Amino acid sequence: MQVVREEFEPAVAVRPPLGKTVTDPTMAGAILEAMSDEVSRRILSSTMDKGKAVEEISLESNIPPSTAYRRVQALTEIGLLVVERIVISEAGKRYSIFRSAFRGVMAELESGVLRVEVTLNEDVADRFYRMRQAIRSG
Repeated sequence: MQVVREEFEPAVAVRPPLGKTVTDPTMAGAILEAMSDEVSRRILSSTMDKGKAVEEISLESNIPPSTAYRRVQALTEIGLLVVERIVISEAGKRYSIFRSAFRGVMAELESGVLRVEVTLNEDVADRFYRMRQAIRSG
């Protein structure tokens, strides 16, 4: 399949720090829930080093396509996956390439307080930062 055109999602203006503490309890819980799920972990592991289409993730991770689509959507909604780019094939089919937003997650429960620290995927953060800078400089 030949790629005719790629479109990129809007990027953040400032490059985020690579380490971040998640303070919102709802978000921290969502991250831990995703990390405790085998299918979600396989999807995130599959997309840490290279962005992939859902079909590729499904085949590589041995996950049924319908499950892969649902889980990718859920992981994107909570911010664990990002759309790295959108590809348009010669036939005009448009599909997204997904990439894990994080390289690592650490959780700690102390005195009833949940603390989750994430390490951003440097490749994703750098790429979005460079794209935004290029757009700004015109």
